Amino acid sequence: MARPRLYGEAMRPINVWQALARPRYLLTPWPWRSAGYLLSSASVGLAALVAITVGASVGTVLAVVLIGLPLLALLALSGVPVAATERLRLRPVDNRPAPTPHQVPAAPGLLVTRWCSRRSCGRWACWPLRC
Repeated sequence: MARPRLYGEAMRPINVWQALARPRYLLTPWPWRSAGYLLSSASVGLAALVAITVGASVGTVLAVVLIGLPLLALLALSGVPVAATERLRLRPVDNRPAPTPHQVPAAPGLLVTRWCSRRSCGRWACWPLRC
C-alpha cells in the first residue's frame, strides 16, 4: 500500500491532464511523451491497417481451396492484438493501468480453450463494432 503524501511533498502527475495544470508544463517530459504518442499513432494505425488488409486479401484468395477460411475466421479476432498494442503504447502518456476485459484461463487444454473462446466471443468487449 502506498504511503500518504506529506504536506508540501511534490506530487507526480499521473496523466497529461494533471501535468497540464502545473505552471512549468513545457519544462517537463510530458510534451515530448504526448508528441511521441501522437506521431507514432499514424504509423501504428497504418501497420494495423496493412496487416488486416493483407490478411483479408490472402484469406479471400485462398478461400477457393478452403485454406483461407480459417484465415478469415481469425481476421475477426484481429482487434485483440491491436488493443493490446494500444494499451502498451498508452503507458508513457497515462501511468494508470488500462484494464483488459479478457480473462486468463485457469488451466490449459482443449476444453478450456473452447470455454474461453465461447466466453470471450460472447463478451461485450468483443462485439461492440459488430452489432
